[in-house]
Amino acid sequence: VEQSVAFGYTKIKLALPHGPSDGAEGINKNVALVKRAREVLGADGEIMIDCWMALTEAYTLRLAEALEPYRVYWLEEVLMPDEYEGFGRLHSRIDSTFLATGEHEYTRYGFDRLLKSNAVD
Repeated sequence: VEQSVAFGYTKIKLALPHGPSDGAEGINKNVALVKRAREVLGADGEIMIDCWMALTEAYTLRLAEALEPYRVYWLEEVLMPDEYEGFGRLHSRIDSTFLATGEHEYTRYGFDRLLKSNAVD
């Protein structure tokens, strides 16, 4: 994070290092990472988080709530790409950040399912 800011970046994407198997301690460590990034980046910077398709719906809800004070711009790939309905459920409940996915969609059919599920921003 510090090096990115030193290079002049105002928008950074972090890899989420902890997931559901790490429990509450993992959420706390993820929050500490984002808090540090926010402090280094400043109030006007943007933080995006790549979740590597490794989360569950319940963990994502807890994570989004815990990260709310740090104004994360988006959470990317929180679930496996074909969990369209799960993304839709999360999208209907999370309003503190955008949800992003789609890099593993290669045809109009998958994008159609994302749209019909109101899955992401």
